[in-house]
Amino acid sequence: MSPPASTEELRKALYRACNPSAALPAGDPFYVDCAGERRTSHLIETLADRIRYGDGKSTQLLCGHPGSGKTTELFRLQHSLQDAQFVVYMDADKVLDMQDVGAPEVLLSIAAEVWDAFHERTPIALRTGGLGSLLQELSRVFSVSGEFDIEAPIPAMLGKLKATLKYDPKQRGQLREYLTYRPSSLLSSVNELLESAAEAVKAEQGLGLAVIFDSLDRVGSRRIPNSGQTYGEHLFIESWFMLSGLNCNIVYTLPPSIANSPQGGNLNPARIPMIPVRLRGSGGPDEAGLSKLHEILARRAAGTGLDSQAMASDDAMRRLCQVSGGFGRQLPRLFQDSLSAQRAIPVELPAVEHAIQQGRNSFADGLLFQPEAWPRLQKIADERPDRLDQSDLSLLDRQYILDYRDAEGHWYDVNPLVREARQFRQ
Repeated sequence: MSPPASTEELRKALYRACNPSAALPAGDPFYVDCAGERRTSHLIETLADRIRYGDGKSTQLLCGHPGSGKTTELFRLQHSLQDAQFVVYMDADKVLDMQDVGAPEVLLSIAAEVWDAFHERTPIALRTGGLGSLLQELSRVFSVSGEFDIEAPIPAMLGKLKATLKYDPKQRGQLREYLTYRPSSLLSSVNELLESAAEAVKAEQGLGLAVIFDSLDRVGSRRIPNSGQTYGEHLFIESWFMLSGLNCNIVYTLPPSIANSPQGGNLNPARIPMIPVRLRGSGGPDEAGLSKLHEILARRAAGTGLDSQAMASDDAMRRLCQVSGGFGRQLPRLFQDSLSAQRAIPVELPAVEHAIQQGRNSFADGLLFQPEAWPRLQKIADERPDRLDQSDLSLLDRQYILDYRDAEGHWYDVNPLVREARQFRQ
């Protein structure tokens, strides 16, 4: 019989079990189904059916705050499609510079990732066709810089292209400017590769082709330098004809600000809202939502051999759940910060209050040069509206405002950590 774990070992295990940045793979024992509380029943099944039963060409969007659980749900989607689709999963953070993203880079990165996936997972040799010609054209145009070698084989050129898209802002900007004025040529070239891939994998393995492009929502509402546009508006409004013009099944993640803007009204994304912690009408506690959040933490505790009472005292646990706002990433982060504030378990209320103070101060600092935002936030907290003004959309992307859903539809509330700030209470 092994000796009982020390307090330090248990704290370490709990801390790791509550990693706020770790998405859960399909079938993970930590996964808790929150569809009932979020009112998102059959979300993954709907996305999957449009791919599985469609004609091989579909464009779908999944919207939610960073950390709301989109990646976890996309992993479940990927798993559910494996018997019918050759799925290429992409993380925008790994293939693009998320501080500077244009539509040409998105399309080129899709082509490069599909090529790599086929090279690594199948013996199928894809036809490059128009994409090969486009790469040769780019090599001639930019040969003076030495970045593209006209004599290099296509796979080597794709490798250099991927590195340029991610790490070379000067060359990336030149490529974007050149290709922005040639959208039809770019789209046709990428589609030729995708059609080749779809035909080959259908003939060889009886599968369709699906691309899951995760984390593209992180472009958010940041402004493009010297432009009145945000990166989100550029990609999902102005350049939507390119992103939606690919000849394969594809799912992108969409920033909340675009889904809630007048321009994005026709995009119709699937959404992952927060788990409600208070009722829209009365503002009182939503006990069903709070119970689900308790279950999420209890599941993490069980993975370390503890029950929830050994993880946190009852009042500490309830306070954690309330102040999380039902935000998937905020809840484990608050627990980690609470655990760091005391050297023993279970976590007690003073440690939770310390973590809350840290979180609220971070949000307050983010509005240091936007004092006009506080009255707007107070109004939203009072009214819990079903729509937002254009001026509030950046606050939505930055999680000052959270998205919920009830039987009557979507509604919005202020992040409980923000409501803890002195500036909000004044």
